Amino acid sequence: MRGRRTTDHLRGSPENPISGYIKIIKKRNFVVFNILIIGVIASVIYGFKMTPVYMATTKLIIDRQAPKPVSMKEVMAGDTAFQDFYKTQYELLQSRSLAKSVIQKLGLETHPEFALSKEELSEVSDLPGVFRIIQAKLKEMGIRFRVTEEKNPPNPYTLIVNKFLRHLHIIPIRNSRVVDVAYEGQSPELIAQIANTTAEMYIQQNVTQRSSAEENASVWLEKRIVETRLKLEEAELKLQKYKQDKNIVEFEEKRDIATEELKQLNTEVIRAKTERLRLGALRLQLKKLKNNPVVLMQTIPDSMKSEAIQTLDLRYRELQNQYERMSKVYGESHPSMIDINGQLSAVLKRIPREIESLSHTLELDYQAISSEENSLNDRLEEQKQLVMSLDQAEIEYHALKREAESSNNLYNILLKQLSETNISSKSIESNIRIVDYAEIPRVPVRPNKLLYIIVGFFGSLLGGIGMVFLLESLDKTIRSAEDVESRFPFPFLGVLAVLDDGKKFPLIDSQNSKRAEELRIARTNLLHSCPDNPKKIIMVTSARSAEGKTTLGVNLAISLAQLGKNVLVVDADLQSSSPKIEFDISDRPGLVEVINNLNELQECIHKTNVEGLWFLPKGDVGSNITEIVSSKKFSRLLDFLRDKFDVILVDSPPALDFTGASVLTDYCDGVIFIIDAANNNENDVFRAIRQISMVAESSAMRSKVHAMEMSAGNDEDDALPPRRGGGSKILGIILNKIEAEV
Repeated sequence: MRGRRTTDHLRGSPENPISGYIKIIKKRNFVVFNILIIGVIASVIYGFKMTPVYMATTKLIIDRQAPKPVSMKEVMAGDTAFQDFYKTQYELLQSRSLAKSVIQKLGLETHPEFALSKEELSEVSDLPGVFRIIQAKLKEMGIRFRVTEEKNPPNPYTLIVNKFLRHLHIIPIRNSRVVDVAYEGQSPELIAQIANTTAEMYIQQNVTQRSSAEENASVWLEKRIVETRLKLEEAELKLQKYKQDKNIVEFEEKRDIATEELKQLNTEVIRAKTERLRLGALRLQLKKLKNNPVVLMQTIPDSMKSEAIQTLDLRYRELQNQYERMSKVYGESHPSMIDINGQLSAVLKRIPREIESLSHTLELDYQAISSEENSLNDRLEEQKQLVMSLDQAEIEYHALKREAESSNNLYNILLKQLSETNISSKSIESNIRIVDYAEIPRVPVRPNKLLYIIVGFFGSLLGGIGMVFLLESLDKTIRSAEDVESRFPFPFLGVLAVLDDGKKFPLIDSQNSKRAEELRIARTNLLHSCPDNPKKIIMVTSARSAEGKTTLGVNLAISLAQLGKNVLVVDADLQSSSPKIEFDISDRPGLVEVINNLNELQECIHKTNVEGLWFLPKGDVGSNITEIVSSKKFSRLLDFLRDKFDVILVDSPPALDFTGASVLTDYCDGVIFIIDAANNNENDVFRAIRQISMVAESSAMRSKVHAMEMSAGNDEDDALPPRRGGGSKILGIILNKIEAEV
């Protein structure tokens, strides 16, 4: 929308909203300034009224144990294992027992700085009374409830210890074994004495605890040594007895021999099983080919054949070959063939007898190898049991041996530890040393007046900025171009400053003034808001009265007339009783007389002293205002005037004060909405714009109905008058009477 171009430089862009925030702060800078002044003054007063608080610090170094030569292994291990130790020491420094020791040694319970206030004492003395009051109140309410009084109310000495610990601070120095023992208070001499005494008492307490621990450790070690010695003696007796029972002296040799025999037996078993399977397969073959001795003889392996079978097999093959050669030469009755057949028959008769003999021999061999295999299996199982028993004995022997060695090692360790403990208990050295004693502080740590002033300054500044944005979010007034463009989806035509010179028509009286230039900008933006569809009848309205719409509308008409256009201003704000603009023209006759046919139109339209500008006053308004504006004659009047003038500006009543604005919206091509920047309400503006938009949305439907009635042959006087346009008719918004420079 082109109307926004003139104000784009005044807003923060979406990519850089900071400029928009800065404008909001500048607009209400007096709020930020007042809150800033109040906050700084309050922080200064608060800082100077506070009682000075000092801090004294004693520096300690805490070793993991008393200094002594360390091994390389301990050095490589690092300090990671000591973290829990140091955390424990920090807790001990803040323990109640140490605090009580310091209080008693210095007599702090009687010192004025540790005197309990009346409020603190009343918390102790009045506690039982509080319970009784609660019980009485509940009884009055009819509630049977017994409040058990505390049997041991807080001791005032306990409150003193609490007060002491609140001011004691333990500050470990990072990546070191140094720790600061700091104490805060109002008396510099006292807090230095407390910090030093706390460190000294802590060292003394540490030595006492370590001495007691060494003594307890010695007693415990002696008891453990006696128990371990008895276990060692028992383990050694068990080991010796087991060696005697199992003859452990020749144990290794026995186990090696048994293992070797087990391997040999396993080999023999495998051999016997293989031979048995081979003989079994041959037996099965003899049974299958028993009725075919020749084939059986030829398939038996040579290693299994007897000498007689081998001779028969060879003789049979020779005779078979001779038979085949001679049969090719001689017949079956030839003497040579008869001789060979006789020899073959003799050989075939001997083969079954030899095969039977071989089967008998094979059966005997099979029985023998099966018996041998069974015997070897029995011996193998016995050997396995022997080896397993030897292994079990070895396991039990090593278990007893380890038990005896473990008891012996533990016994030696305990003896060594007892010796070291006895030596260290006679010469206990503290692992805590004071590096620097606390000195009497000269400068207080609180209050830090400069810090309070800085915090007060920035806190007040942030608070002021926050208040500005809060007020901005609660402000329902539209005061700037940014407000219009951010809240309404319509073109922003421009702004007009407050009249400060009394000149209503700056385009005539002071053409070079700033207000005259603002009117020209508004005129340009109006023409550019709809370049493809110029609007001829334009209504000028506002949400409420006294927002300057009439004066602004006439000035817009003058600006359009100065472009060479014929412009007519129609005063349709009939409910207003005050005169509008002084053109040295009488209010009568006017619009009302034309509608009521009392005067001719030419008598009511008056030419002004501005070239191209004409004026139609409202006339003598009666009581029938709504009927006049909504009449068909008024609609036809505007249609007639449309062809006579280039632009018609209709000054309508305020949208929320009179229904005439809604009626006029139907007759016009567009609406210019005026907002008074000095006096407006966002809700009223939204209501007025919504009302205009709702009327505009129904215009298209009214036009369709009119077209249907006319096509049905109805007389034009009876048909529903058409409405202009459709959708949103608001051409743009002008912000009037703005005070700040935009």
